[in-house]
Amino acid sequence: MDLQAISRNLNQFLIENFNTLLRQEEKALSLYGEGILSIYEFHVIDAAYSLKAEKNNTMGEISRKLGVTMGTLTTAVKTLEKKGFVKRVKKGRDRRQVWLEPTALSEQPFLEHRRFHEEMVRAVMERLNPEQLAVLDEALRVLADYFSSVTPAVREQPAAAAQPFKNLDII
Repeated sequence: MDLQAISRNLNQFLIENFNTLLRQEEKALSLYGEGILSIYEFHVIDAAYSLKAEKNNTMGEISRKLGVTMGTLTTAVKTLEKKGFVKRVKKGRDRRQVWLEPTALSEQPFLEHRRFHEEMVRAVMERLNPEQLAVLDEALRVLADYFSSVTPAVREQPAAAAQPFKNLDII
């Protein structure tokens, strides 16, 4: 087993496919409303709907789900509010807690975004047999564990310190 070749392939896969996926998603979703929403705005709407189903659609939970700061989320929410896709609501006694409520206008973009992801997952799954799907599932769990463990640490480090591959020959 050539670990250097595997390392190069993994790096290439992560970089190229991440960028390709974003371009495909952007192209597919730009057909909705002639580019009224950015990809990030679609993701904010999706997170608001997902967390609303769990009755946990606060700005704090949405920022955690998206892995962004409250400031970044607030900027997007201000834009989405102006466009009429969401509204901020303060409920209950703790007026500091802000809930993000999707409006009726956001339902169609939410459904389009979900449809894009469902079709993408279905297309990949159709190409793999059950054994390959099981291996892929386990590999994705390992990757998800890795990314969730390093993401907070990377966000807290200065830019120069957040270079995990600095001394490797893979990039």
